[in-house]
Amino acid sequence: MNLTQHLDWNWEALDYQLANFLSRVDKDNSLAVEQAVKILSHEVRQGHVCIWLDDFSDIEVSPSERTIEVADWRRSLLKSSAIGQPGDLTPLILDESNHLYFHRYWQYEQQLAAALKSRVHCELETPEDSWFDQQFKNLPLSEQQQEAVKKALSNNFSIISGGPGTGKTTTIASLLLLLNHFDPDARVGLAAPTGKAAMRMQEAMLNSAEQFDPADAVLLETQAQTLHRLLGYQSGKVTFRYQQSNPLPYSVVIVDEASMIDLALMNKLVSAVAKDARLILIGDRHQLASVEAGSVFGDICIDRQTNVLSSTLTLLTKSYRFSAGQGIEQLSKSINAGNSDAVIEILSSTKFPEIEWLNPEVDSIIWQQQLKTKVFQQLDAIKSAPSSAEKFANLSHFQLLCAHQKGRFGVAGISSAIDDWIQKKYRLADKIWYAGKPLMIKENDYQTKLFNGDFGLVVAEKEQKFRVVFQSSNEHSQSLSISRLPAHENAWAISVHKSQGSEFDEVMLVLPESPSPVISRELLYTAVTRAKSKITIVSNEKVLRHAIEHQIQRRSGLANGLSVENKELKSDLPESQLNLF
Repeated sequence: MNLTQHLDWNWEALDYQLANFLSRVDKDNSLAVEQAVKILSHEVRQGHVCIWLDDFSDIEVSPSERTIEVADWRRSLLKSSAIGQPGDLTPLILDESNHLYFHRYWQYEQQLAAALKSRVHCELETPEDSWFDQQFKNLPLSEQQQEAVKKALSNNFSIISGGPGTGKTTTIASLLLLLNHFDPDARVGLAAPTGKAAMRMQEAMLNSAEQFDPADAVLLETQAQTLHRLLGYQSGKVTFRYQQSNPLPYSVVIVDEASMIDLALMNKLVSAVAKDARLILIGDRHQLASVEAGSVFGDICIDRQTNVLSSTLTLLTKSYRFSAGQGIEQLSKSINAGNSDAVIEILSSTKFPEIEWLNPEVDSIIWQQQLKTKVFQQLDAIKSAPSSAEKFANLSHFQLLCAHQKGRFGVAGISSAIDDWIQKKYRLADKIWYAGKPLMIKENDYQTKLFNGDFGLVVAEKEQKFRVVFQSSNEHSQSLSISRLPAHENAWAISVHKSQGSEFDEVMLVLPESPSPVISRELLYTAVTRAKSKITIVSNEKVLRHAIEHQIQRRSGLANGLSVENKELKSDLPESQLNLF
């Protein structure tokens, strides 16, 4: 563990309140419990599922306070009635590996690991090898893609991981066609974590149709939906309509952008898929993990013999988007390899016109002028486009991405600056509402049928009134008055996290002036791979090297739970009564 990462803890009130509340249970052990709970609360907010006591023993948590040696800490914690061992009904669970959990996260992890293991050993009626050989003759699939399709049809759980342009969409389209040949009565559910990702999944499927026979291509019109809609979101309830006791009515469930799914939602998804149905997860294991706790997709994609799921995993590595040696592909590979020298060399090279590196300390005027030019061009194109579809097509030509939400180089600050530029250039009376402005929905809203990550465009009506137009996956659009909009934000700049599931012709990534815990290899890779034709990175060298050398490793016990040797999972747990924890 890098101790320097924890010298500035940035505690929040919740950390203190929760620690104080639970430490009162046993006054004799109050300090040991208080420290553990405070650290656990802090780390869960950072996306970790649990803490590993070994990593946090004998470190400073305040100028006058240190944690104790791990063996003594464990003994003290287990004396508390608030902390139990696996299977106990206590607010916190401390397992034999010194992993400390809030009870509900331990339960989610146990249930998910047990459910995934049981799916691996479930027998299904599957095609013969000779049937696959015959079918593959008529499909444009590489050996890796054929392997992925075969695993998906031969198992009731499979994983496909690959970067942008590695043929994931073609693989899934081929899978749907072969599935129809093998089982014409199969019911298929397509889903993604966000509305934007679902729409992108739908568009990609339709665009791949030209590779197939027209009679088969109609099967690719299956509508994709958000995971919350798939599972049956119920307003005011913490449970979904579809769950283990009332499984989804599909014999095949395919979920794209699975790296965005947190532990709690993944557990609910897996439990809602019928035991004799196929579940196929698709994503990129190198991308950013979920916003909430867990890095489930990364954990289940660990490619080693001890992972019981390794036989269900297919890694797609060949890029069909970029030709061999093209800059963006080389850049993304070097980032993944953690080779900062190679990344700096690529960015500094003049061989790759599709890559540009601007140092804000030297090129401050240049990058801002480039951004102004791009935004003005995009706004003019959006406003002049005759149809909603063409307006949204222009929106996908360029996107500004930021690592932080706040700050000088954050989403809010730059978006506000762009509004100022536009108001000045076009002499607008209002910089908040004007035709052509892009917006992004921040939360799922089932009344308006708008979802987190949906893009909208402001359009003008008569008498200086405005509406916002949204495009759905079936290419139809809907419009809402400003007063009916769910929570939303200016989308001239968006966070790298919210760009997942999207692709743009050109991307400009703006990083902060100094390193921060948010800046990571995964964030840089995710941003770079959003670009199809050009990436511009605005950053100094120090921050770039920090990003490449800082790999996020979220603490959990899922990989251990999925180990071949681990047979001590609690799969028959009741719904937790400890909702607070």
